[in-house]
Amino acid sequence: MQKTKQKISVGAVLATAGLVALLLISFLGFFAAAWYVRIYGRIGFDSILFTLTGGLGGVDHGLVRSFLWGAAAPAVLGTVTVSLVLFWPGKKKLVNKSWASVISLVLCLGLLIHGAFNSQLVDYVIAAFSQSELYETEYRDPENVTITFPEQKRNLIYIMLESMETSYQDTSLGGALEYNLIPELTQLAQNNINFSNNDTVGGFREVTGASWTVGAMVAHTAGVPLKVPDGISDWQNGYGKDGEFLPGLGSLTQILKQQGYYQTLMVGSDANFGGRKTYFNTHGIDKVYDLYTAWRDGTVPNGYWNNWWGFEDHILFDYAKKELTNPTRIVTSTVRVVGGTLGMVSVKTSSDIPKGKIFDCVKELQAIDLPAPVSIGQVVIENVCGTDVSIVATKNVPCK
Repeated sequence: MQKTKQKISVGAVLATAGLVALLLISFLGFFAAAWYVRIYGRIGFDSILFTLTGGLGGVDHGLVRSFLWGAAAPAVLGTVTVSLVLFWPGKKKLVNKSWASVISLVLCLGLLIHGAFNSQLVDYVIAAFSQSELYETEYRDPENVTITFPEQKRNLIYIMLESMETSYQDTSLGGALEYNLIPELTQLAQNNINFSNNDTVGGFREVTGASWTVGAMVAHTAGVPLKVPDGISDWQNGYGKDGEFLPGLGSLTQILKQQGYYQTLMVGSDANFGGRKTYFNTHGIDKVYDLYTAWRDGTVPNGYWNNWWGFEDHILFDYAKKELTNPTRIVTSTVRVVGGTLGMVSVKTSSDIPKGKIFDCVKELQAIDLPAPVSIGQVVIENVCGTDVSIVATKNVPCK
């Protein structure tokens, strides 16, 4: 008899543990969906899948902490609170055992349903099972189309605005506000070629697989959305893990590469985020500028990271103009030290100099023999290469 009671007791403990685990999963799904929408907006469940399977490359540690405090911690707190109320271990139960199981299951179902709708999982499933012949009838493979360029080619500047929506316009233009927040962009759209799904500047229609960072970039440059190839298990098949990102897909950047264009990508964050750097390197981009190149170039202070993304748009815009019209760089190098405890000392320019002067600057440094002692900030060369910029030491080197 005692043995039977012990078996029932173990079974009850396991059942309770299972319900508690289900509560934790449900609360985590509820709060994680709310956190993701609060941080990124409703940009589709496919973006969540890509983020989960693509790793944390390019993500600031502050964003991880935000998730822990904004989703994981409330999920644990909610699970503990509900579990204590429903499954109080004392003799006097707060809730009848049978009702506790029913309440926990209903609560889990409600949390999961809310999280599914909030994260647009339902829309994703519907889209996954929808059939369309759009690409069979409308898509044109660049490899099978004759594209002609003029003999005298023109420069091309392609600006992508993230999180910029036509909803920022007033309602008369198809927006959602009483007044237009983006009048300059509206005027550009009205006075030039504008791709729209209605008769005004544009609507709210989004395509699955093209409503988030790298998905939109792929759609912009290759004309197709970024979607799951053969199911969730193959989500990242060819999506950057092996150093290539959709290598078989034709893109605008590849066409321009074949025409002899030198192409650069400039972003104000870590270009590794979402596999962007891998995608554009795979598709013909010659150089990528991002947060780390801005640190090295002196565009922003070393280590600068605004919030959890990178640096501000106005800095990126000025950075791009400068690279196009007058590219400059901070030069770091070494010079020989005579009579010091070290044979070399590190030096750098006190500010950036024209990019075309870098090799002349390095050549001038190679001719320097600096007597010890050397102190940090000591001027090694004044007005290097006629730039009005000095070369200064960045290390102390005492005498022998």
